[in-house]
Amino acid sequence: AGKTGKSCLVTLTDRYYRFLKIQKVAVKKSKLVIEAMVKMLESLTKHTVTPDRGKEFTYHQKLCDQLKIEVYFPDPHAPWQRGTNENTNGLLREHF
Repeated sequence: AGKTGKSCLVTLTDRYYRFLKIQKVAVKKSKLVIEAMVKMLESLTKHTVTPDRGKEFTYHQKLCDQLKIEVYFPDPHAPWQRGTNENTNGLLREHF
C-alpha cells in the first residue's frame, strides 16, 4: 500500500481457498478502501475480515454493516496474525 495521498492497492486473501483479490484505489483514504473492500467481497461467502491496523480502516464499521460480517484487528506488532496476506503482499512487491 502506498502513502496517504497516493494511490494504493487493496489486497484480500483467503487463507483456506488461497485466492487473491486486488483493487487499486486512487487515494489511501478509509472511505475509498472500505468501498473497494465491499465491492470485492459482496458476491462472496464470508464470515470475518482481519485488516491491518492502518488508518485506512477507520470506517470498518461500514464494512460490518454492509456485508454483515465481523472485523477483527490483529494485536499491535503481530503480523503473523495476518500471515497469508502479509506473505502475499511480500510476493507481489518482489514480483513487481
